[in-house]
Amino acid sequence: MVSYGSGFRKNFIDCGLKNTERFASIKYKEKKLHLDWGCELVILASSILFTVLILIVILFQAALAAGMPWGEVAMGGKFPGKYPTSMRFSCLLQITILVFIGLVVLSRAGVLLPEWSSFANTAIWFIVGYLVLGTILNLITRSVWERRIWAPVTLLLLITSLIIALS
Repeated sequence: MVSYGSGFRKNFIDCGLKNTERFASIKYKEKKLHLDWGCELVILASSILFTVLILIVILFQAALAAGMPWGEVAMGGKFPGKYPTSMRFSCLLQITILVFIGLVVLSRAGVLLPEWSSFANTAIWFIVGYLVLGTILNLITRSVWERRIWAPVTLLLLITSLIIALS
């Protein structure tokens, strides 16, 4: 039961709301408040999980760009060990894209950049589509490590962005 403090109970009693219809109406509003609060909580949890996951992907791309020998875990394992210079620059481009994606999703969730909200309402669906494609590609890659690590990550990014998009 939602606790509104003593003021709500006092106002409820003072208004003389003994009519069952009015009481039912207040109970309905109370339930709706519970649902709204629950939805807000789901959106907030999705935003937090999305942020953590996108930051992990960004840090991974930054590590690849810095020369960490994790090439077999990305790009289908095409470049085992350290990435060549051209691929390191592509990691920097991917970081830029991932930051933009994160900002759009968080704007849609109402966490950041409220001035982007009208743009984010449309852009979120392109991001959902991009994550559908990314999830499929990570599931069908020949790289076992990519399937084990990045398929679950992209699937969770997809689910959380879809929850935010539908909110």
